[in-house]
Amino acid sequence: MKGVRTVHARRRGARGVAGVIAVALVIAAGVVIISVALAIYGEATPESVHPSAMHTVVYTPYNFTGPSLASLFDLKPRQLTAQLGLIQVPSRLVRGIPGQELVAFQLPPGYPYNYSVVMVSGGRVAVYLVGSSGDKLFYEAEHPFKTAVLSRVYSSKPVAEGLGLAVIKLYKASVPGPQGSIITIYPFQAYYEALWYVEGYLVVNTTAAGWFYVDYGNEVAGAVPIGGSWSGAGWAECTADAPGLVGGVGTAAAYTVTHGGYALDDCPVTVTIANWPFVGVDAWGHILLPTSFPGSKSIAIACGCYGQR
Repeated sequence: MKGVRTVHARRRGARGVAGVIAVALVIAAGVVIISVALAIYGEATPESVHPSAMHTVVYTPYNFTGPSLASLFDLKPRQLTAQLGLIQVPSRLVRGIPGQELVAFQLPPGYPYNYSVVMVSGGRVAVYLVGSSGDKLFYEAEHPFKTAVLSRVYSSKPVAEGLGLAVIKLYKASVPGPQGSIITIYPFQAYYEALWYVEGYLVVNTTAAGWFYVDYGNEVAGAVPIGGSWSGAGWAECTADAPGLVGGVGTAAAYTVTHGGYALDDCPVTVTIANWPFVGVDAWGHILLPTSFPGSKSIAIACGCYGQR
């Protein structure tokens, strides 16, 4: 995908009660919670993690009392709390490192590097130690630790038209801690696929997706959009802004949204589809999703994509 943008925020101090309430009201209006030591620093070689078995949890219903990341993946809130200071790393220090910056931590005193930076690319998480003297790969993981899947059909018709599919992939990574210790962190991917079916055939898929890092109880400290769009045979993709847009980083809730417009390749009458899926998370690890199918379909007297105008 082209045009991937990285959003990364400085750690912020305590926020006013009014600000938190305002964010909570905005979230409640449009989303639903899913019911849903490797080496002490030195010359140690980073370990590439390839789990032999990935634990998968499948949920089917939506409701308003669903689990958080902590309960969904059997984590303690303290495991989702940043134990090191979050920091903004100068862009020149990570310019030559593969991937996109998700979040960075200030290293404790005594290390020859200044920061540990979590970089993401595709399905890979890597932790680099960086400073004015250069950078060094410390840890990498190429597969999720656990995966949760949830789907919902938004149609009462015999053949469903709209299907929402949510997937959450939890990763483990290690960063250096105080006095030579190792701290485990849990970045994750969240996907929401808005699938359109016509006469039983999948014709459009618009996906909102992103990498996220939560500092439990404080903020969503990092997000990187990785959304996409697809159209089937006989359909044209007219507009799209994949990998998507990000909002809310550094606050109590953050999200990524992807827009897509499509049309049946027909003339002089066409069928058009518009999708606007989003997916997000709040500072307490609750996954945020649309409450209704994020799309619409209409008929236009036009040829193909001209019906989108």
